[in-house]
Amino acid sequence: MAFATSVVDRRSARRYTGFAVARVRTKTFDFSCRVVDISATGAKIGVAPSLISSFREDEWDLVIDRIGRLRAKKIWQRGSEFGLQFVTSAGKKASLENTLNSLADAGTIRLLDG
Repeated sequence: MAFATSVVDRRSARRYTGFAVARVRTKTFDFSCRVVDISATGAKIGVAPSLISSFREDEWDLVIDRIGRLRAKKIWQRGSEFGLQFVTSAGKKASLENTLNSLADAGTIRLLDG
Protein backbone atom coordinates (compact mmCIF):
# COMPACT_ATOMS: atom_id res chain seq x y z
CA MET A 1 0.00 0.00 0.00
CA ALA A 2 1.38 3.44 -0.94
CA PHE A 3 1.04 6.49 1.24
CA ALA A 4 1.02 10.13 0.19
CA THR A 5 3.42 12.55 1.83
CA SER A 6 2.12 15.70 3.49
CA VAL A 7 3.27 19.16 2.43
CA VAL A 8 5.06 19.56 5.77
CA ASP A 9 6.99 16.29 5.23
CA ARG A 10 8.02 17.34 1.71
CA ARG A 11 9.32 20.70 2.84
CA SER A 12 11.24 19.32 5.80
CA ALA A 13 13.03 16.60 3.84
CA ARG A 14 16.72 17.20 3.19
CA ARG A 15 17.39 17.87 -0.49
CA TYR A 16 20.46 16.72 -2.39
CA THR A 17 22.00 17.40 -5.77
CA GLY A 18 24.70 15.72 -7.81
CA PHE A 19 23.00 12.97 -9.81
CA ALA A 20 23.83 13.52 -13.46
CA VAL A 21 21.30 11.49 -15.43
CA ALA A 22 18.36 9.26 -14.64
CA ARG A 23 15.56 7.65 -16.65
CA VAL A 24 11.88 8.40 -16.64
CA ARG A 25 9.62 5.54 -17.60
CA THR A 26 5.94 6.03 -18.33
CA LYS A 27 3.38 3.78 -19.95
CA THR A 28 4.37 5.14 -23.35
CA PHE A 29 7.91 6.54 -23.04
CA ASP A 30 11.36 5.79 -21.67
CA PHE A 31 13.79 8.71 -21.80
CA SER A 32 16.71 10.25 -19.95
CA CYS A 33 16.33 13.22 -17.64
CA ARG A 34 18.48 15.37 -15.38
CA VAL A 35 17.87 15.17 -11.63
CA VAL A 36 18.05 18.77 -10.41
CA ASP A 37 17.54 17.78 -6.78
CA ILE A 38 16.12 14.89 -4.79
CA SER A 39 14.88 14.16 -1.28
CA ALA A 40 13.31 11.16 0.41
CA THR A 41 9.89 12.52 -0.58
CA GLY A 42 10.39 13.64 -4.18
CA ALA A 43 12.57 15.10 -6.89
CA LYS A 44 12.84 17.96 -9.32
CA ILE A 45 13.85 16.80 -12.79
CA GLY A 46 14.57 18.45 -16.12
CA VAL A 47 13.85 16.95 -19.53
CA ALA A 48 14.73 17.99 -23.06
CA PRO A 49 12.31 20.72 -24.19
CA SER A 50 11.35 18.62 -27.21
CA LEU A 51 9.87 15.98 -24.86
CA ILE A 52 7.52 18.10 -22.76
CA SER A 53 4.56 17.91 -25.12
CA SER A 54 5.10 14.24 -25.99
CA PHE A 55 3.58 12.64 -22.91
CA ARG A 56 0.61 13.22 -20.63
CA GLU A 57 1.03 10.63 -17.86
CA ASP A 58 0.96 11.86 -14.27
CA GLU A 59 2.54 8.73 -12.70
CA TRP A 60 6.09 7.82 -13.62
CA ASP A 61 8.94 5.57 -12.61
CA LEU A 62 12.16 7.48 -11.95
CA VAL A 63 15.15 5.15 -12.29
CA ILE A 64 18.42 6.37 -10.79
CA ASP A 65 21.71 4.47 -10.66
CA ARG A 66 22.64 3.58 -7.05
CA ILE A 67 19.03 4.06 -5.93
CA GLY A 68 16.83 2.04 -8.25
CA ARG A 69 13.23 2.56 -9.34
CA LEU A 70 11.09 5.11 -7.54
CA ARG A 71 7.37 5.36 -8.27
CA ALA A 72 6.46 9.03 -8.59
CA LYS A 73 3.53 11.30 -9.28
CA LYS A 74 3.94 14.56 -11.21
CA ILE A 75 2.81 17.41 -8.95
CA TRP A 76 3.96 20.43 -10.96
CA GLN A 77 5.55 21.48 -14.23
CA ARG A 78 7.39 24.67 -15.15
CA GLY A 79 8.59 24.57 -18.73
CA SER A 80 10.85 21.54 -19.05
CA GLU A 81 11.21 20.99 -15.28
CA PHE A 82 8.90 18.75 -13.27
CA GLY A 83 8.26 18.25 -9.57
CA LEU A 84 7.74 14.63 -8.61
CA GLN A 85 6.35 13.29 -5.34
CA PHE A 86 7.38 9.75 -4.53
CA VAL A 87 4.50 7.35 -3.96
CA THR A 88 5.90 5.10 -1.27
CA SER A 89 5.50 3.62 2.17
CA ALA A 90 7.13 5.08 5.28
CA GLY A 91 9.64 2.21 5.29
CA LYS A 92 10.71 2.87 1.71
CA LYS A 93 11.01 6.59 2.48
CA ALA A 94 13.32 5.84 5.44
CA SER A 95 15.40 3.50 3.28
CA LEU A 96 15.73 6.16 0.56
CA GLU A 97 16.71 8.76 3.15
CA ASN A 98 19.45 6.43 4.45
CA THR A 99 20.69 5.81 0.90
CA LEU A 100 20.82 9.55 0.15
CA ASN A 101 22.69 10.22 3.42
CA SER A 102 25.19 7.45 2.61
CA LEU A 103 25.77 8.81 -0.91
CA ALA A 104 26.31 12.29 0.54
CA ASP A 105 28.75 10.94 3.16
CA ALA A 106 30.68 9.23 0.34
CA GLY A 107 30.81 12.48 -1.65
CA THR A 108 28.73 11.11 -4.52
CA ILE A 109 26.00 13.75 -4.02
CA ARG A 110 25.84 16.87 -1.89
CA LEU A 111 23.32 18.39 0.49
CA LEU A 112 21.65 21.55 -0.79
CA ASP A 113 21.81 24.56 1.49
CA GLY A 114 18.62 26.19 2.67
